[in-house]
Amino acid sequence: MARPMVGFGTRLLLVVISILGIIVAMTGILELLAGGMGSFYPPALRFPGHGVVLTVAGYLMMVPMGWLYWRDAQSD
Repeated sequence: MARPMVGFGTRLLLVVISILGIIVAMTGILELLAGGMGSFYPPALRFPGHGVVLTVAGYLMMVPMGWLYWRDAQSD
């Protein structure tokens, strides 16, 4: 059964979300490395474990790109 193609707008949105996920994950990793010293976020937005949350959220935001590649590979 042939799957309908993913439209350009949907594809662009998934790529943008994944690129933002890379930025969020990198920020989370830098937060973990900095140990809260000279943080990228103001103190009002920080909470215990925010570096881990940023890292995990960033990796989860990268999932749509993997799904898009997987779907393209299945169509070939």
